[in-house]
Amino acid sequence: MRKLLFLGSLVSLGLFAACGGGAGTQTPTGTPTATASASASAAPSASAAATTWDQMDHAQRLNTMKTVVLPTLGADFKAFDAKKYDNFSCVTCHGERIKQGDAKMPNPDLPHLNYTDNFKKQREKKGAMVDFMMNKVEPDMAHAVGEKPFDPATKTGFGCAECHVVTP
Repeated sequence: MRKLLFLGSLVSLGLFAACGGGAGTQTPTGTPTATASASASAAPSASAAATTWDQMDHAQRLNTMKTVVLPTLGADFKAFDAKKYDNFSCVTCHGERIKQGDAKMPNPDLPHLNYTDNFKKQREKKGAMVDFMMNKVEPDMAHAVGEKPFDPATKTGFGCAECHVVTP
């Protein structure tokens, strides 16, 4: 949550979209981590490649959201479902509250997750979406903000709880 506290001018500039948050959240044992090909698909900007999200200043974060996150995650979501995500924008991940300058994550309006059953309920209802989020969105977003995807062994890295509320 500490990573997206840079609100103010973001909304008026319209330069960002997608996920963000603090490292070290928990995901279920067995959560897939990124492969080299998955994380390589998110080409970082100079600022994202040079540093992690926590080390970026406000201007670097804006640049990363504009030049890396929005195009990369927008392309990912459109490839997954072109019709549903045709208008991918800041609102897609941050919700309507982004229009009032609230970019904090996790977003309580996104589906809430429960790790205790390894996403059993979500997999039963939307298995393709769960796989897409774990194998494409998570590694691409992690790469975009200069982090590694979540590692269940160390419980560090960018994971689902960066964007989604997780219930025990």
